[in-house]
Amino acid sequence: MNRSRARAIAVQVVAFAIGLALLAWCVTLALRPENRDKFALLAGAPRLDVAALFALSLASVLLNGGVFWAVLHPVRRLRLADIEAVNAVATFLNYLPFKLGLVFRVAVHTRRDGVPLLTVAAWMAAMGVIVLGSMVPPLAAGLWRGRIDALFVVSTLAGLGLFFATTLAVARAFSGERGLARLGRLAARTRVGLARRAAASTPFARLHAGFAMLATPATLALAITLRTADLLIQAGRFVIASRIVHEPITFETAVLAASSYFLIGVLSPAGTVGAREGGTIGLASLLRGVTPSSFAVIALVVSATELAVHFFTAAAGTLWLRPDRLLRLRAAAPPA
Repeated sequence: MNRSRARAIAVQVVAFAIGLALLAWCVTLALRPENRDKFALLAGAPRLDVAALFALSLASVLLNGGVFWAVLHPVRRLRLADIEAVNAVATFLNYLPFKLGLVFRVAVHTRRDGVPLLTVAAWMAAMGVIVLGSMVPPLAAGLWRGRIDALFVVSTLAGLGLFFATTLAVARAFSGERGLARLGRLAARTRVGLARRAAASTPFARLHAGFAMLATPATLALAITLRTADLLIQAGRFVIASRIVHEPITFETAVLAASSYFLIGVLSPAGTVGAREGGTIGLASLLRGVTPSSFAVIALVVSATELAVHFFTAAAGTLWLRPDRLLRLRAAAPPA
């Protein structure tokens, strides 16, 4: 094992250990004496609220799978059920270090579905654009209004409309043969020979598919709608969990918590365990009227229900994908 690989493994192990330490810190906060009555409330929580937490966690998994399907659809038409199954398993594997969720997603789609590796890379890049661009308008509106009202809806829709129009214009300008030729001309004007050669290469043409994924109005609108709905659903989970433990939070706080919870999970280098909870509690504690110990209970309630849902959806996704077939995948992936 070379030094760079050993260093990468060490970083993953240390980061995962930090996540476990953060999770232990969150549990310690939740178990403080002032929170004892909250656990009694959990035992007697209204069934409708508990059912809503599980239902919203399930809806979040399905909506995220839908976004993956919608973004890829203009370039490659895979079955929605297949992408949902892959997303369910990958989401569960994201709890672990070494980016196993991403590795699983790439392996299945390249080897099982025959999607070129660089097309998958373009797919992930397009997903990043959708995720970040769709998150800003409702987050900004939530910070401004602090509640769902007419101005929140109008400002969110206006921001999403601006993001849609800008993304569509850029994607259309650089998608297709004309867009590829336009990028080639731009590269030819540079003095960097590597850029010119890269723009004319087959791998670049496959990466270029990312523009085509975002250049279809209906597909882009669907992806943005699903992604925005997922953010609001995740915020709803925090509101319901806070209501169960009698520590109600504002919608502004819920949107901030849901945004940080999701983004930390995406960006965490070594699994989501502890990192999301610790980061979200730390951010929420900076807000007025929120204490770390009270919010720790809320975050852990959300995480516990989500973990249960992710376990069962991952099991269902694995059965759908047929483990025996996955084990027989050829070692060689399609050309990049």
